[in-house]
Amino acid sequence: MPEDPDAPSLLAALHQTMAMAGQLCGYGRGLLDALQIDDQIHRLMAAMLLPDLREEKSLDRLRHRQRQGRDAFDELIDYIKQNLGSPLTLSILESRSHYSRRALQYAFAERMGCGATQWIKNQRLDLARRRLENPSPSDTVGSIATECGYRSLGLFSVDFQQRFHVKPSQLLRESRQA
Repeated sequence: MPEDPDAPSLLAALHQTMAMAGQLCGYGRGLLDALQIDDQIHRLMAAMLLPDLREEKSLDRLRHRQRQGRDAFDELIDYIKQNLGSPLTLSILESRSHYSRRALQYAFAERMGCGATQWIKNQRLDLARRRLENPSPSDTVGSIATECGYRSLGLFSVDFQQRFHVKPSQLLRESRQA
């Protein structure tokens, strides 16, 4: 590996993962299993030992993440924010992030303070509020609800009122008058 130009990046990633595993040990073996840290370590070791397994795109993403101080969870959050209007089920998030369902729930609870579905719902409602406060002339409550990932106008209205204590139609009307 001394002549391998990718060795320092892979070795740094392995050291970071091992250090994270050491820190997480204090929380019990269950957390390490849920986050599949051992799988990450095995993949990094395989990439170091078997260069043919490396894909240029994957390696570039690893280098980019290291420079940015970002991880797969950060990329998943970016993906969610860019796709709030699309269906975002736990199955979709699992396949997109390569986290298990349980690891996703742990990661969201740890980093966002709530479950994945609750966090996504809050993001959708925040987006809807911004859109209702700054509407275009052709916007309706229904079009904004759909744009924010709601398939039911009734559910959107209930969720919005519970969160912001105002009807979406009232907020839209007030925004247009202002």
